Amino acid sequence: MASINLEMDVYDRIVSALYEAALDSRRWGAALEQFRELFKAN
Repeated sequence: MASINLEMDVYDRIVSALYEAALDSRRWGAALEQFRELFKAN
């Protein structure tokens, strides 16, 4: 398994975004955008 060093505030934002998206599917865009930024993806 790959390891990523995350600062606590980044980890908290991502977990919060995933939790919110699980409760309201309209929020998946914001959660996926945070992952895109984290992994520096296009």
